[in-house]
Amino acid sequence: MLFAGFWLATIVAVPFAWQGGIPGPLVALLLRNCLIAGALMSWWHGKSVDRAYSAGSRIGFGAFVGSLFGEITCLVTKGGAVDELFGWMRGWPPFWTMGRGD
Repeated sequence: MLFAGFWLATIVAVPFAWQGGIPGPLVALLLRNCLIAGALMSWWHGKSVDRAYSAGSRIGFGAFVGSLFGEITCLVTKGGAVDELFGWMRGWPPFWTMGRGD
């Protein structure tokens, strides 16, 4: 629950800190979320009582979960896929063409 609260707080902070992009310190926090998610899932994956998992399996699983968590974060943050979809429905220009003078 503590991790979910930390993730939601960083997601909510993105629109308030937006300055033509996400500032560097906030990017570091968002990337830290991926690392924490991967580490937590790697630790949880190794706690199985049915079988023992190797260190490589646990690290691979943690990396997989961390990358999935990064993709989920990219979907829901400002400038992400969900924001682009809402902008498209409202008739806004795509994010990647803004500011080019086209």
